Amino acid sequence: MRRTMAKTLTCAVAVLCVVSTLALAEEMTCSKDNGKDCIMAKDANGDEVEVMVSEVKAGDKLTCTQTGDRMICQKDPVKPQKDAMKKK
Repeated sequence: MRRTMAKTLTCAVAVLCVVSTLALAEEMTCSKDNGKDCIMAKDANGDEVEVMVSEVKAGDKLTCTQTGDRMICQKDPVKPQKDAMKKK
């Protein structure tokens, strides 16, 4: 009985850890670039954070995750438009 309870509790904690990581991801917008890379990003509240994302220009959308004291961001993938797909 204890082994079953321990296994269930372990699985529940593992799932919560994964879900909490996903819940911390937030959408940000690149607010400043150096001509090649994004160096500052702004969140929905208007707070700016220093980041370094390659090949991103100001105005591009980013998905960022806070891990410890670092903010890790990546460019949101571009969704193809339905009209563009119909023309091909």
